[in-house]
Amino acid sequence: MNYLKNSGDLTSHLGGMLSPPNPVRRIPISTRSITGNVDGQGFESALERDLLMQLAWDEDVAWFVTQPVKIPYEFPRKRPRSYTPDVLVEFDSALRNGRTPLLCEVKYRSELAKNWKELKRKFRAAQAYCRERNWRFVILDERSIRSIKLSNIQFLWRYRGAPYDKDLAIALLQILQLSGGMTMQACVDAACSASVDLKRDQAIWTFWVLAADRKTEFDIDTPIGINTLFHIRSVSDKNA
Repeated sequence: MNYLKNSGDLTSHLGGMLSPPNPVRRIPISTRSITGNVDGQGFESALERDLLMQLAWDEDVAWFVTQPVKIPYEFPRKRPRSYTPDVLVEFDSALRNGRTPLLCEVKYRSELAKNWKELKRKFRAAQAYCRERNWRFVILDERSIRSIKLSNIQFLWRYRGAPYDKDLAIALLQILQLSGGMTMQACVDAACSASVDLKRDQAIWTFWVLAADRKTEFDIDTPIGINTLFHIRSVSDKNA
């Protein structure tokens, strides 16, 4: 998602960092669409869920809130209406690099095409709302959200915070450190060769937990697998 690397507005927003607002709307349980939450923030479509997973993974993001603000807008010959965008994103103050907060609307391309006549009124109101606050408004569809990076995050998601053998984790990290970089398969092979009692499945599990917990690094924009090259992750890598 390139918009996370450079949101376009290079002027710092007024008042420094935002504080996370409370959602202005509760997401109801639905039998017609996918609902749930990621890191405590609700979603009401698979596409919204996919965006939230990437935001939760991205260390440049200080916080994100769903259903963050209610924006009034005019509709011809009808009472004034209000519009609630999907997500507000704030970036870490030390890593912002000039990026302003992002107010995001998440829509499938088919829905944008079908309902554009009404949606564009909402979006114009959101753009005006953001200009007043020096934020940026973005519309995100499946082409901008669903990527190799997302597939990698989805694979690692199941391992986030999972239990693992700490001694084995230390051994795997030492192998990686001494090698200067190694594929997952080579690292597991080396660990199993060093200990006849080590079960391969246990080593593989622990390796993926280390990757999910950001103890190692790899090129997240290429498909993850047993032949992916991994390195030990240093503190300075947080800006990468």
